[in-house]
Amino acid sequence: MILDTLRFVSLLLAALASGVVLSHVLERPGKLALAPATYVEVQQTLFRTYGTAVGALETLALLTTAAWWALDRGWLVGVAALADAAMIGIWAIWINPINQRVNRWRADNLPFDWALLRDRWEMLHTVRAILSVVALCALLLTVSVVHS
Repeated sequence: MILDTLRFVSLLLAALASGVVLSHVLERPGKLALAPATYVEVQQTLFRTYGTAVGALETLALLTTAAWWALDRGWLVGVAALADAAMIGIWAIWINPINQRVNRWRADNLPFDWALLRDRWEMLHTVRAILSVVALCALLLTVSVVHS
């Protein structure tokens, strides 16, 4: 019963996390078409609350998946936990420092490397989306193939 509940919660959190990360990829074409000042205003306005909420969601997804793996030891669950950990690591090491810089920018006075940082931010979120989908698929395969 505990393992079944853990599987359900882990899958739910993994799906929610994937949805959020995929939203960054889906909005990319529209954001890249924005004027530089508008892009910065959008980043500073829309993503102000993402860090705390999404950070908690992704951390809980990792913790529940790691707990599932600790009880089950299925290799696909281990892959999911590693993918979740890598996704969080990418945010902590590369994306969050960019976020902190962008939040200090003034829309009317952007740094010379703003486009490079924008493109890096977008690319890193694409990598995170791939990792998130890998994690979700590994968990789905575990419950649909391995445990059927």
